[in-house]
Amino acid sequence: MDYIPCPERSFPFRINYVTFYASYLRWLRHLVERLGLQNTLSIWKNTFAAYDEQLLLSILSSGWHQVESIETDQLEANVEELVGDFFPASGSALSCVEVRNIIEATPPIDQIMQLFSTQTVEKEISAYHALHIRFDGFACLAESLIGEYGKQGELIVYDLVREGRLASGQGE
Repeated sequence: MDYIPCPERSFPFRINYVTFYASYLRWLRHLVERLGLQNTLSIWKNTFAAYDEQLLLSILSSGWHQVESIETDQLEANVEELVGDFFPASGSALSCVEVRNIIEATPPIDQIMQLFSTQTVEKEISAYHALHIRFDGFACLAESLIGEYGKQGELIVYDLVREGRLASGQGE
């Protein structure tokens, strides 16, 4: 087997819109529970107000192909169900419409919605690009939380990451 230098290695990376959406819903709910609604909205808004989407758009701009297609009605139903699971109408400080507006304006959700007619696409990309797509939005939120709340923000991020791993079945 020939050696391939790390920057030249690539692998198939799949973007599943519903999975990405669920991850951001988890973060939003978690932050609302820990920081309260106004503090969460402030952190979220400030984090993404000046987001530089240039690298993200260059990664998403070409070479992707449809893997599977979900009917638009089914996709909408999946998203509505997710929002309802994370933010039930009874007891939620945010309406479903407000939640969707927040999540759908968040990178990379916003860019994925704009660029792809189907919501599950795949492309051969580098690990660096895959990590950027998958985690840059969360990294930006983590930086904001730590900057604003110090050690408490760090612990909130740690708790979020652990909760996400447990929810995805990755366990310890």
